[in-house]
This record gives sequence, C-alpha cells and structure tokens, in this order.
Amino acid sequence: RWSITFIQERVPERWRSGLAPVLFHHRPNDRLSKVVALADRLSAAERESAEEAGARQLTSIFCRLGSQTERPPERVWPLEELRLTEDAVFPIQVTRSGDERGAYGRLWAGFDAAVAALPGGDLPAYIEGLLHALRRYTWCVPSAFYRSVPDVSLYDHSRTTAALAACLTEFDEPMLDDLLAGRRADEPVVLLVGGDVSGVQDFIYTVTAQGAAKGLRGRSFYLQMLTEAVARFILRDLGLPVTNLVYAGGGHFYLLAPVDAAARLASLRSTVSRKLLLHHGGELYLALGWAKLSTADFRRERFGDAWRRANEAVNAAKRQRFAELQDPALLDELVFGPSGAGGLQDSECSVCHFDGPVRIERKPEGEERRICALCDSFEDLGTHLRDARYVVLAELPPRDVEPSPDRRGTLQDALESFGLGMGLTAANGSPLLPVPPGAARATLLAIDDTGDAAQEAKRLSRRLVCPVAPGVRYTVNVTPRKASGDIATFDWLQEQSRGVQRLGVLRMDVDDLGDLFGRGLEGEATLSRVAALSSALALFFEGWVGELCRELNPAPGKDRIYAIYSGGDDLFIVGSWDALPGLAWAIRNDLNRFAAAHPAVHISGGLTLHSGKYPLYQAAEDAEGALAAAKDLVRADGRRKDALSFLGLEIPWEAFDDLQSEQRRLVRLVAEDGADRSLLRTLLQLYARASHAIKERGKPYWGPWMWQGAYRLKRMEDQIRKRNPKVAEEIGSIRDSLGKEGFRRIEVLGPAARWAELLIRKGVEER
Repeated sequence: RWSITFIQERVPERWRSGLAPVLFHHRPNDRLSKVVALADRLSAAERESAEEAGARQLTSIFCRLGSQTERPPERVWPLEELRLTEDAVFPIQVTRSGDERGAYGRLWAGFDAAVAALPGGDLPAYIEGLLHALRRYTWCVPSAFYRSVPDVSLYDHSRTTAALAACLTEFDEPMLDDLLAGRRADEPVVLLVGGDVSGVQDFIYTVTAQGAAKGLRGRSFYLQMLTEAVARFILRDLGLPVTNLVYAGGGHFYLLAPVDAAARLASLRSTVSRKLLLHHGGELYLALGWAKLSTADFRRERFGDAWRRANEAVNAAKRQRFAELQDPALLDELVFGPSGAGGLQDSECSVCHFDGPVRIERKPEGEERRICALCDSFEDLGTHLRDARYVVLAELPPRDVEPSPDRRGTLQDALESFGLGMGLTAANGSPLLPVPPGAARATLLAIDDTGDAAQEAKRLSRRLVCPVAPGVRYTVNVTPRKASGDIATFDWLQEQSRGVQRLGVLRMDVDDLGDLFGRGLEGEATLSRVAALSSALALFFEGWVGELCRELNPAPGKDRIYAIYSGGDDLFIVGSWDALPGLAWAIRNDLNRFAAAHPAVHISGGLTLHSGKYPLYQAAEDAEGALAAAKDLVRADGRRKDALSFLGLEIPWEAFDDLQSEQRRLVRLVAEDGADRSLLRTLLQLYARASHAIKERGKPYWGPWMWQGAYRLKRMEDQIRKRNPKVAEEIGSIRDSLGKEGFRRIEVLGPAARWAELLIRKGVEER
C-alpha cells in the first residue's frame, strides 16, 4: 500500500498504469504481478526468519561473513543518508535509542525531495535518477526486519528485484506459475554475465616519465569509463535497464540478462573485441563470460557455485584473447602483422612509443616532445580531472570513428564507439570537457559530497537539450598541485619529502577477496548479499580512501599525494615517501573499523622508494613485488598476510604501531635531543648481524656482537649523561630492551633506525 501511494503521488502519470503489479506482487493475479513476485522471491532468497523482530537498522554485511564463531559482534550501519563522514560510513553498535522513527523520517524527506526533482519526461533517465536516490537514502535501510535477519538494504534488494524482473518479463504465465510453485526449479531462467578488462597493468604503467604525471590519472580514469561504456553498451543492445548492472568497478562488471540472450552476447563479445582491437591494438581486451542460473541456483546453499561458474567462464575467455574474432585479415593487420615505419624515432610517441602520427610539442626550455593523439587525450583528461566535481555520462548512438594508419583515435573516440560520451564539469557548473553533441539523455554524477547535483543536472539539461539524471558516484580524485596550480611532477613530489628525497609507491589490496565472496558467504551467498558486499567495498575504496588522501593534500604547493587509482578492492598511490607509511596505516585501520573488525577482512600493502626519474613501470613492478612479499608473510601461529612490506621488511600490521613509535623516538633523540647519529648506525649494524643469524639458524644466537652492541650503547649513555641525563636514560632503556625476549627486540629497533635515518638524512638517493 505504501508503494502504491508513492506511485500515485510521485511517479509521473504516464507510467503509473504499468505499475499495478507492485500492489499485487504478494498476491499475484496476472502475468506481470507474477513476474514481480518471482523476482522479489529470488532477490529475497537471503532472508532468514528470526523468532522476533530484529533491530530496525541494517546489520553490516561484514557481520554475516564466515561461521557463527568467526563473526564479530553485531554492528549496524547508521541511519544516515550516504555521505563521506565518520558518522555515516562506519558501522556502530546496535542502539535502542528510540530515535529510529525520527531518523527514518529524515531519510524519507530527503528521498521524497530527490525523487520530486527527477527528470519526468524520459523513462531511462528517470529510472537511473531513481536508482541513485534509492542508494543515497536507503543504503542503510533494511529491506525487512520483522521476523527476518536485517542484513540486506532496501537499495540492494530493490535493484536486484528490478534486474530480475527485467529478465523474466518474456516468460508466459504457465511457466511463471510453475516457477512460483517450485516446479522446474533446475531450468535456467537468467544469465549472470561477467566482464573483465585485461592488460590494465601494462596499459597504465608502461609509459615514459615524459608526461606521466598528467597522463597516469587520465589513463586510470579512462579505464573506469571504458568498463562503464562497455557494460552500458551491452545493456542497451539487450534492451535492459541500468538496474541490471549489478556491479561495475576495478575493471570488472557483472550484469543480469535474460536466459535467451546467450547468442546475442556471443555476437556482442565479437563486436566489443573488434572495437577494442581497433582503438588499442590488442593492449586491452574484455573477457566476457556468463553462466545460466535456475531458480534453484538462487538458494543460499547454491548461489556461491553459480557465481563461481560465471567467473570461471570469464577466466576461460581471458585465456583465449580475441579468439572470438572471425576476421583473419583484421588480426593479421592489427595483431600479427608489422606496424609503424620502424627505426624512426622522430615518428614515435615519447610517452607510449606508438609508431605513427604524432604532434610535436615544444617546451619553453627548448626541448621537444612527440605525443600521439591518444596520449594527448589522456593528459588532457588528467589535467581537467584536477578541477572536476561532476562526471557526465551521455548516451549517444555508437559512433565508429575508427583509427587508421594516418590517424590515431582519442579516448573520446573509443568511448563514443560504445555509445558513451563523457564530460567533466567544474564546481561552478562550467564545462571542463564538453559533452559531445547529440545525446539522447545523460547522467550527471557528483564525485564527492560538495555541490548540488540535482540543480546542476537541471542546468546541464537546458544546455544539452536532453533529460539529465542526477546522482553521486564517489571517485578518489586526489591530484597534487604546485603553488602555481599546475599538476605536480614526480620530481616535485620527491622534493617535498622529509629527509631523503625519494618518491614512494604504494600498492594495497584486500587479502583473499575470492574467499570473502566464496567461503565467507558459504551457504549464505545470494544475489543481494553479493551485491551488498561489492557495494560496501566500493564505498570504502572509491569513497573513504579519497578522504584519507585529501587530508595529506591541504593546499596547492603543500600537496604530497597522487592517487592514481583506488577502487574495487585495491589501490595505487604515489607521493612523498614519508607520507605513505602513515597513509597505509590509516587505510588498514579504517578498513578494520569499516568491516566491523571482522578478523578475516584485512589488507596487505607494498611500499617502495625510488628516485622521481625511476621508470614508472619498474616502480609499479617493484611495489607489486613488495605487495606479494607482504602476502607471503607467515606468522609463528600460521596466520598469513595482513602485513606491509616496507624497507625490505615484511611487517605484520599488529607490529606496525610499535615500529612507528620507536622510529619517532629515535628521530626525536637524534634530531631534537642531541643524541649522536652513531646511535642509529649501531642499531643498524646490530640488526644486520641479527638478521644474518636469523637467516642461518632461525633465531638470534648469543655471540660477541651482542655484548659489543651493549658496550657501545653503554658508552653513548655515559658520554651524554652529564649533558643530557634524560637522553642518557632513554639510550639505557634501549640497551636494556635489547637483551629481552631472546634479543628479538632488535627486529623492531633495526627497521625503526633505518626509517629514522631516512627521515633525518637530506638529499636524493638514486634508485
């Protein structure tokens, strides 16, 4: 009844007549109400009955991972509209304050106002705007709590119900009756489709230093837009609404399609591959695969297997790149045949080494740089992202502006070949990258909480002469600037470092993500729960990580962080090296809070230090190697991963705070309190000898180097006692601590001394 009231009061009149099934889907009496009833039932397969009404707040999905003994104490999401603030995005203890009614009233008022502002003349734009409004105001609202476990939001339940209904509309009434009655439970009813862009690593990082700082962010953001463009291209071709895009991020997407769409998907796979091959010459490939799902597959005990089947189909396609293309001439020309003139450096792009038409760019200092049209467009995008507050996604007719030997396409050409026109808008509404003309409709997405997306969408609608849906999609858009406002170079970031001037490269990702989706939801994995877990991780990496990064970029001229990418479950950040250990620690701690302190949800990281002129692709590989080393860490109790590789050492996160405290103490003693630098050298020498002993025997052993180290520290203590007894006392405490715990304390003091030494030292170390 509430839904019908909403339809009568808020949904534009032209669409109300088709929504009668909403009223009858609990007692379906015609074909369409049975479609909605079946979709609702499949989407709600996660609901577990409870003996009494649960909390009127949404239980964090992380509290549902693993067995009962593994789960943390119950936490709920606050009843707040979605925004990037402490009091909104971090789960809290269950409260019985009695203010739930007031909180729900505020959420309803915000949702009602947002829906009233939607464009009413275009159904796809209206649905997309409604979807964004639902996310903002019902992300924290349980879809059911009365005698049900409230662990899936109204947003996730509604969008998956809509997606399933869109796939089931072609079934006749007898088939729907059978499915609702539990008959024909193993007959396929929908397809779960997965897409994965491969080649990302080389595409982003295998560029030269010339223009890398500008172009990197553009390349990374383009890959996000390309994933979106391909997913929407497939949905439009299949006649499906945007609700059927279950997840898109990190170069991956999942969508639901009708069961009879398999033949069309095979054709689309070839079309997508051909377009990518023409625009990127084989650098990027979209692996597309799908699995057939029956109504039985939506049961909690079976959905995990169905999800795995879809991923296995994607991985199989990834192992046979471009095998779906049936045009040998095209493959010979673009993949197996020669390209470019060869040997002519003057015709080669200085950034990506493309051998073909380039533009000559002359710098004020007299240097020349050659840049191809594609790299030029990446740098243009990276420059404008710096000031962007809104991203515009415009729906266009697919435009095949194909590259040729005398013309290389831009990123806009590639996106438009899939029917997506992208634009960027500043906070004041002025266009930074204009939207291509001819859009049928568009979506304006705020990338943070600033501004008024609804009002800006109305202004943009008048400018584009098409309906524009407002929404929010958090994006980590943190680009460092010099005082002049120009994007900072890697050399400049290196120079802002405290102590030794080096550039830091940080890579992090969630440990055992597949297990979280598989074994973590074992026996309880459903479509809505998987969607909820994906949404939660996206909120953290695409939203909250950006807030942590922005704290380190206070103002142009003082910025220290460049967030190349953060999304899905991983991130890649460069910056002044001394700022990154603290950032990695904050990300780890906040992920722990965000995941309700679940012991199985943790993250590892690799942090490496380099000269600003060190090749970026090599720095990325080094950081990836450090990340792998952190994931190889095995503790004495057998627990693995959950660590940071830094200074060539794998540091369990539980030891990081101690290490950081000792580093700060050593820096203070040497840089402020007058202790000699030989304190650091002594600790480093002891650590080197202890490390050798541990490598040979598995533990330190008593030997002359131990008492020699104690003797040297005692002398330091005596020499400074008259001048500064407080410092002498601290050196004495360091000496005493070395002999405890079987001399294992050196494993903390040694790395702390190395860290302190780098913070105190001046100048550049080449690497």
